[in-house]
Amino acid sequence: MTDTDTLASLDAAIRRELLADSFVRSQALLKQYGAELERLLRANASPQEASQLAARTRALFEWMTIVAHSARARLDAGLARARRLSQYRVEEPRRRQHGARA
Repeated sequence: MTDTDTLASLDAAIRRELLADSFVRSQALLKQYGAELERLLRANASPQEASQLAARTRALFEWMTIVAHSARARLDAGLARARRLSQYRVEEPRRRQHGARA
């Protein structure tokens, strides 16, 4: 496996975990991605290689932003629906207490 294959594998794993709503696992993978990216850049990457790595990383972060916005919109829609439905909640009648009150 080449260095860029490792980065590509981490990229795919991050995307897979985020789509599965596995945020804790995706955060750990993102830390690994950052460490691998730093290692590649410190290994005297040529300007062209550094540019390619930057483009790959930018694409991943742009995709993660889109996924985050989509997840938030989905949750916002669910909350709005729950609020609308709560208007129609039927409250149970209060039961009368029998016996003497102190």
